[in-house]
Amino acid sequence: MDLSIPPQKQCTTCLKFLPATTEYFYKSKTGKYGICSTCKMCQHTYEQSRKEYQKAYRDAHKEEIAASSRAYRETHKAQDTARKKEYQQKYKERGTACTKRYQDRHKDRVVAYKKRYRETHMDQYKAQCRSARQNRRARIKKAEGKHTSADVRKQYANQKGKCYYCRAKVDINYHVDHVIPLAKGGSNNPENLVIACPACNRHKNDKIIRLL
Repeated sequence: MDLSIPPQKQCTTCLKFLPATTEYFYKSKTGKYGICSTCKMCQHTYEQSRKEYQKAYRDAHKEEIAASSRAYRETHKAQDTARKKEYQQKYKERGTACTKRYQDRHKDRVVAYKKRYRETHMDQYKAQCRSARQNRRARIKKAEGKHTSADVRKQYANQKGKCYYCRAKVDINYHVDHVIPLAKGGSNNPENLVIACPACNRHKNDKIIRLL
């Protein structure tokens, strides 16, 4: 018996007899000869038809799928947040490296996107800048707590866009002030923040002003 000639194996899908090698079949620990029962060509055809079916199904049921996804997210917010946070912490270095590679390869695209975002989301962009500055100040002064740009926007909405001290309407150049200054032991948490016009904030400086 010539052992150099591989045995023949019949594909269970197309019923063709092919050499029982990894050239024609994928590896399988449980299959005869250590290979799958279906040949590579049949598996490729099956995968392609499955993808086409899934795409056709998604296209035909877009609204149902979107509604189901929204409903799931609404009822599993805590689980999703915890899972994303765990993943980001576990693969933090990988994510940072991936982001850096993308930015290096697409510098022009990234710069154009940031510019376009600033132009169309000026309020959010300024709120992010203010939050970053305030959080940095708090770290330098070793004050407890931190806040986000969403907290700043929420406070702006709560005050209806008016200065906390003089009640005048403020524009996009408003200041974010700590009611109890960081220098006097105030925290950097959202509950210690208010929106103030530049004049009132500069006049207040590091004083504590209680409103009746």
